[in-house]
Amino acid sequence: MSSSIWKDDEILESRPVYYSGDFFQHMDEEKKIFIGGAVLRNFRKNDFIYREGESSNSIYYIDKGSVRLSRTDINGRELSYAINSTGALIGISATLYGKRRLTNARALTDCRIYEMSMDRFKTLIQHYPNLLEKIIEILVKRVSYLLDSYLSILCDSASDRLCKFLAYNYYLALLEMKEKRLVESNPHAINQSELATFLGVSRQRTNELLHNLDNEGIIKVQRNTIIFLNPDYLLNYL
Repeated sequence: MSSSIWKDDEILESRPVYYSGDFFQHMDEEKKIFIGGAVLRNFRKNDFIYREGESSNSIYYIDKGSVRLSRTDINGRELSYAINSTGALIGISATLYGKRRLTNARALTDCRIYEMSMDRFKTLIQHYPNLLEKIIEILVKRVSYLLDSYLSILCDSASDRLCKFLAYNYYLALLEMKEKRLVESNPHAINQSELATFLGVSRQRTNELLHNLDNEGIIKVQRNTIIFLNPDYLLNYL
């Protein structure tokens, strides 16, 4: 069990529950006006949309592609925070409060992204208050997620922390399995070092925990990927 089942450069494909869906779902008019007042930017794979520490003056709507949010640790490694895909609005919290960026945002694929200045977005909110309601909803979900993660570190076993992590970060895949009654999910790449950091345990212990879930028929571990088999078990941790 001591050998790693992942490569260190594998992507941690986390898509937390609070990022699910299109920000402008059921808001066609608002989306049209947003796009009309935003600047279209195209990013190639591995380009930075913004970097941690930079001034935050804009928000970004991902029209196509996937963006990885990360923090840099003391050794200079980028540790994944989340991955946002088509339909997500990113760069909200720091821009709203005029703070510097707390994360890096880097394109995982070629991306088509609309950038809008915060001043223009605030004007848009004044005319369409439901946009503000949507932002509040996202931020509340994010705070709840982070608080639960913090309390989980203090109170839960490593096994429970792992189940919560999988439930939160692979919510969409688990939900799709349940709704479509799929036998298993598509493979999801994951980085063992980053997962160990999230759980607060060693890589070897992380490996053991995943294989325990494998033995119980919750997931299937295949080299550098995991496949979900029992969505109900993990979704019960939400």
